[in-house]
Amino acid sequence: MARQTERCPIDYWRPLLPQLNRSGIELDQRMQQAWEMCASRFVTELHLLTVLLKLNAQGLECLPDNWLKIGESIREDREGLRRSVLNPFPVIDRCHPGYAEIAARFDFPIWMRVSELAAKSRTITCNHFCRAISDTLLTPWQGPAANGPPLIEFLGFCHNEQPRKELSDFAHAPLVLEGMPRSRRVIEALGQVPPEPDDFQYVLCIEEGEIVFRAISVLGDFPMRASDGAIIGNRGLLTHLKENFGVFTTDETAELEEMIRNPKASEKDFQNFFEAHPHFFRRWDYREVYPQVYLTRQDQGPLVPDFILTNPKVQQATVVELKLPKPKLIRRQRNRDRFTDAIMEARSQLLEYRDWFEEKANRESLSAKVKMEIFRPRLAVVIGRSADFKCEIDRQKLAARTADIEVCTVDDFVEYAKRRLITIRGQYPARARK
Repeated sequence: MARQTERCPIDYWRPLLPQLNRSGIELDQRMQQAWEMCASRFVTELHLLTVLLKLNAQGLECLPDNWLKIGESIREDREGLRRSVLNPFPVIDRCHPGYAEIAARFDFPIWMRVSELAAKSRTITCNHFCRAISDTLLTPWQGPAANGPPLIEFLGFCHNEQPRKELSDFAHAPLVLEGMPRSRRVIEALGQVPPEPDDFQYVLCIEEGEIVFRAISVLGDFPMRASDGAIIGNRGLLTHLKENFGVFTTDETAELEEMIRNPKASEKDFQNFFEAHPHFFRRWDYREVYPQVYLTRQDQGPLVPDFILTNPKVQQATVVELKLPKPKLIRRQRNRDRFTDAIMEARSQLLEYRDWFEEKANRESLSAKVKMEIFRPRLAVVIGRSADFKCEIDRQKLAARTADIEVCTVDDFVEYAKRRLITIRGQYPARARK
C-alpha cells in the first residue's frame, strides 16, 4: 500500500531543520554531528550515511565494504560524471537562492518518515534515519519528491548492479530494487539497525583541584605513529561544548539570517528560535536563560517578559524584550536625531518589568525559579537592523540618551554567532593509490 502525505509535519518547500525545530523534534547528538559535517555540502542520505559510518554508528556494517572508496572516487571524478545518471554526489551551486530549499526537499519522503518514527521520542536517532530509508525505498511512494533516490544508484555502482528500470522518482524505487538483489538486501538491513542507547559517556577530569564529570561521546579508535615509529592506539572523543561555551553551527546562523530576511516572520518565530538556541544570549555572558516567566501582580494581570537572563555566580540579571527587525530605529530631524516610538514603547515596557523587582515579596517569590534574587536587572530590547545607524559614533550617541536600556539589533546576534562559529567539516579519506 502506498504511503500517504496528509499528516506530514514537514513542508516540501521549506528548509528541513527549522521545521523540525518548530515541531519540537531535534537530532540526537550523533545525528546532529553528522548533519554539521555535511553542512558544507548538498545533503542527501548518502552523505549522512557516509558520515554516520565514520562516526561508528551501530548497524551500518551492512553497507558495502567499498562504500567509502567508491564515494571518494565519485567525489574526485564528479566533474566527469556531472551529466551521468550515476552521480550520487551532484554538484550544486551553494550560492543559488534556492539551495536550502533544494537540500531540504531532495530526500523529502525519507525525512517525512523519519519525523513519523521520531514523533513519540521527539529525538531523531540513527535508527530512525536508517529505518526511514528502508521503509521509503521498499514501499511505493505517492507524494512530492525532487528526484529519484541516489542511494539506489550508488549501491548499484558499489555492487556492479545496473538498474533494469528507469529510476525517475521515489515511487519507482521498489520496482527498481526487484532487479537489484544485493542492493535490496542492504536497504532491508538498514531497516534492522538496532536502536542505540544514549551515547553520552563521561570522563573524570581534575579542574581547579576538584574531580568533575564531563559528558563526551566516543567517536572511535584510531592508530597513530609515534616519533620512534611505534604504533600507538588512540581514542577519539567528542566533547559537548555548546551549552558550556556557546559555540555555533552554520545552520543555526543561516536559520536566523533567513528569519531576518523573511517579511512574514513573527515575534513568535523569533521567540521560538531563541528558546531553541539560548546560547545566542551568551553575547551577554549569562549562564541561565528563562523564557516568558510570569511576573504575577495582585490587582492586575501578570507581566511576561520574553526572556530573563541570569548569572547567579556574579549576581547579575538582564530582562530582554524581543521585537521584529522591521521597525525603524531612528527618527532623523535636523539636529534632533532620536530613537523612534518603537524603542520608547519597548523602554516603557522594560521599565515596568524592572519596577516589579522593586518589591521584596516579588523578588522572593521568583528566586526559587531563577536561582537568585533579582534586584534592578539590566534591560535590553532586541529590535531592528544595524543598517539604521550611520556609524559607530551615531550608535553611541543615541545609546547614551537611553542609558537605562540596551538597544540591540538582530544583526548583532548574527555577527556574534559568526565570530564564535565552529564549523565541523567532514573529509573523505584519500583514495588508495595504485
